[in-house]
Amino acid sequence: MRVIIAGGGGVGEATAKILKNHGYKVTVVDINPEVCEKVARTLEVAVVVGDVVSPLTLEEAGIERADAFIAVTGHDNVNLISGLLAMNYGVKRVMVRIKDPAYIEACKSIGLCEVIEHVDIASMWLEAMILKNKIVEIASLLAADLEIEEIVVTEKSRYSGMKIREVIEKEHVYPLLLEVEGKAELPRMDRELKPGDKVFLLRRARKGFRLPEL
Repeated sequence: MRVIIAGGGGVGEATAKILKNHGYKVTVVDINPEVCEKVARTLEVAVVVGDVVSPLTLEEAGIERADAFIAVTGHDNVNLISGLLAMNYGVKRVMVRIKDPAYIEACKSIGLCEVIEHVDIASMWLEAMILKNKIVEIASLLAADLEIEEIVVTEKSRYSGMKIREVIEKEHVYPLLLEVEGKAELPRMDRELKPGDKVFLLRRARKGFRLPEL
């Protein structure tokens, strides 16, 4: 699988490392030559120096052969435009990191459904979106005050039947992945938790604090 990553900063580099370790062919595109040099040296992946909103740059990176495109630069407008270009080239999976709520709505309205809204866990969320498994391995990217917890929903759980959105609001956690009947799926905000669901939650580690059982 060929993946192009727009942006070689912290999130882009971490994502490139994850995908390379899983056998993906990765190309990182960044406008900064020094960033590209660092990524190429440390990760030994292909790099292209250039503007990701330029079709010529994308073609040099192999956009026409790419299976996935991930835009994680520090600029919402760049991520949005490059994501649209990737869609126009027929890339099957297009993911963009967005910080401004206004841009988030714009992305969804034009068909960019895979929008990464939580910047602080962007690289972890990306791995869940792309790989849909090996969720525990992303713990290496966590800050010291974050942790992943695995919870199985039971029939007597007070949160059985609660939507993912409500779990986030009430428990201040972020569901990374669901496992239903042995198959992984991405948690949608309107998805109701059911008995037997296995949920991988990202939460802040607090001394003496335990997340209520779902």
